[in-house]
Amino acid sequence: MRTLIPALGLLMALTACPQPEPEPSIPDLSGSYNLSTTQRDSTCQPEDATPEQIFGFLDSTPEGIPVIGMELEQDGDSLDGTLTLSGCVWTGLVDTTGSFTLSGDCSDADAGRVGRIGATAEAFGDTWDVEGTLTIEVDTLDEAGAPGPDGTADCEVVSDLQGSGS
Repeated sequence: MRTLIPALGLLMALTACPQPEPEPSIPDLSGSYNLSTTQRDSTCQPEDATPEQIFGFLDSTPEGIPVIGMELEQDGDSLDGTLTLSGCVWTGLVDTTGSFTLSGDCSDADAGRVGRIGATAEAFGDTWDVEGTLTIEVDTLDEAGAPGPDGTADCEVVSDLQGSGS
């Protein structure tokens, strides 16, 4: 009986200690994505930029809706997204909740563009459902208002973003 009491005390002490919570893991979002955009706000007027200057680096549906085809590569919490039409590479981060950011330049001779995505990916079977926002800063005019980008954004377009990838 004397050996049973210390053993019982040790067992109670071990079970009473809280176990450490497992570290949350970062989901792997690597894969191919198709994302559609719906414009919700814009400071771009026709004299600032044409739709082609704003969205020319994106794919579009037959109805003219801008869409993004993108390949995501992930290393830990770092993301690289390559836009399939333009080949532009945007970089960013993903966290343990599946929230991610991507941003980068996608300019050409006619328009300077900096894009930013802020979105969340949620698992849906073997795929990821994505919802978020795409912001495009557009530069089409120089300081004097003449055609040609000068490195300063002239206007900005904000679009809702949704789609999926696997």
